[in-house]
Amino acid sequence: MPYPEDPGFEKDSDTSKDAADSMAGKPAEIGRIMVVRLVTAAESNDPPGLTCDEMEVLSGGKHQTVSARVRECVLARQIHDSGKRRKTRSGSWANVYRLGPDITAAAPVDAEATLF
Repeated sequence: MPYPEDPGFEKDSDTSKDAADSMAGKPAEIGRIMVVRLVTAAESNDPPGLTCDEMEVLSGGKHQTVSARVRECVLARQIHDSGKRRKTRSGSWANVYRLGPDITAAAPVDAEATLF
């Protein structure tokens, strides 16, 4: 399947392609579901939404993996940049993501699955 259904990679980068290949199929799908679930749960936060950094903390995932799944969810219109910004752990400003217009709830995730 093409990106964003399967993980994307930088053209002319064998390591990026290897990383994408390692996430193809179910692990990437589960990661996207987890991103949507985290953002769905954060809709009731005050203020609502999550940054990628906050998703990394909540999931225990690596930045590269979580940010890639966030991008895929944005392209799939499951979540979107709310236009708000919050500071990350490093003190830089980051986009706050909210639930997209095309989804109202996240699909269930197998509790035994590796998410990121």
